[in-house]
Amino acid sequence: MVAGAVKTSPMPHIPGSEFAGVVEEVGPGVTGVSRGDPVVIYNRLYCGHCRQCLTGWTQMCEVTGGGIIGVVTQGGYAEYAVVPAKNAVATRADLKEAATLPIGALTAWNMAYRASISPGEKVAVVGARATWGYMRCSSPSCSAGRSTPSPAGRRRWSRY
Repeated sequence: MVAGAVKTSPMPHIPGSEFAGVVEEVGPGVTGVSRGDPVVIYNRLYCGHCRQCLTGWTQMCEVTGGGIIGVVTQGGYAEYAVVPAKNAVATRADLKEAATLPIGALTAWNMAYRASISPGEKVAVVGARATWGYMRCSSPSCSAGRSTPSPAGRRRWSRY
């Protein structure tokens, strides 16, 4: 499925990294979500105990490698998906909108965090297209910084 980059498994493979749904069944000892709960799935596999996980960088998990559900496991395009309980986050949001959060919104948030953008700071968002661009330009931290998407075709970053 992905030649030479990331091994997808198992094969045949069902993709789908961004998804939300309603809990149909929970395993023994599961707390935090119950049957019938609407949930959004955080798509990174993580242990929750290593140095990276404990500092909030679950995508860099030292145990799981931060693999993505739907790439290293079967994904959300399946009729039913089985995920670790800690990856199912209860939500009151519309499920179609909630499904865009794991990659689109978290990518935008990580970019702002890593760039140390402060409230009130002006930034240029180049290529504000697709979900993450929209999320970046509409997030509260971005709005507070008066970020404006650049016109199509501009390829320069600027911080003013």
